[in-house]
Amino acid sequence: IRIWNGEKLKNYHFFLLPCAVTFMVPGNLPIGCSTMYLGLYGNSKKEDYDKSGCIKWLNDFSIYHNDFLQKELNVLKELYPNTTIMYGDYYNAAMKFYQSPDSLGFKGGALNACCGSGLSRCCDDPSTYVNWDGIHLTEAAYKVIAVNLLQDHQQSFPNIRNISEVAPYKPEASDSLPPNSAGASTTFFYIWAFLVLSFFCSLYK
Repeated sequence: IRIWNGEKLKNYHFFLLPCAVTFMVPGNLPIGCSTMYLGLYGNSKKEDYDKSGCIKWLNDFSIYHNDFLQKELNVLKELYPNTTIMYGDYYNAAMKFYQSPDSLGFKGGALNACCGSGLSRCCDDPSTYVNWDGIHLTEAAYKVIAVNLLQDHQQSFPNIRNISEVAPYKPEASDSLPPNSAGASTTFFYIWAFLVLSFFCSLYK
């Protein structure tokens, strides 16, 4: 849904918002630090770069986008006071490893890609790089962002204080199901969820 301004926003019917409990809407990353954009728009003018080596005007564009997004989210908060709508500050969370990559364990640097971007081979340890292939970040970089977001919105996630506490699920022997029962259970769950969602959403039509 395109949102142009606060007045036109009110003309849209957000079908799922009345039924949802919590939303987190991510802002834009500092695209001036992206390996791909550095390759596309890089030049020899020192004044175009900040002290981290990122292109300033591209980061300014990300900031402009994020400021506008937050204004529109404030409008949504007024329209749906019973729904928790949070802004995910990807920009400042990511700037932490662009400004101090070594302190966070990114010895390969924050602006270099581990793989792709014309490289003939991938790096040996992706966890020491911020950028994976010139466009996407590595899992290690996304973990830094996730930890910062959880800390910023700790009141909304009271049971998760650190991303490292979220352990992968390990099935127990008692969790085993009879043959073909998993598919049937999944189908039943989706039908049940659809009926419940349809009922509550119909109350707001």
